[in-house]
Amino acid sequence: RALQARKVKIPTYTQLNNYLVHYKKKKYGSHKISLGELEQWCKNNLNIPTDENEAFVVSYKILYDNEEYEDDEDVEENDGNLFRIFISSIRLLNIISMSSHVCSDAIYKLVWQGFPVLIVGTTDLNKAFHPFGLAICSNEKTKDFEFIFNCIQIGLKKINKDLLKP
Repeated sequence: RALQARKVKIPTYTQLNNYLVHYKKKKYGSHKISLGELEQWCKNNLNIPTDENEAFVVSYKILYDNEEYEDDEDVEENDGNLFRIFISSIRLLNIISMSSHVCSDAIYKLVWQGFPVLIVGTTDLNKAFHPFGLAICSNEKTKDFEFIFNCIQIGLKKINKDLLKP
């Protein structure tokens, strides 16, 4: 009312919303990440940390549309870009060495940048789930699950544990 009394034009809800969106983007940057930024983040987080609870990138694969592909079925749905990332920690990888089987599933309510997050783990005799790590893939095809299961073996090699023999 004070603004109206001073004859100041009051912005509409849409104008305020647009201003806030523009301001946040200018101050904090875009909320979407490019494949180049994702690849740089993966490179920066490849080293095994000293803290066994700190997550690191066990392995990743990013292919741009001008690179060679192993199979054509992966490329169709993603404009030629393909990525696969597996993240875990030393403590989570140690759980694998005590396991006899592996479970993997996509959780569609848990997404990152519009891509499903795949959780990999095992269950105990009490039917409790124990995660090993998580993967974010641009697809959910056989090659993506192969990548995830190979990453488990890569992770075990990195921390000098025996390979999983499910």
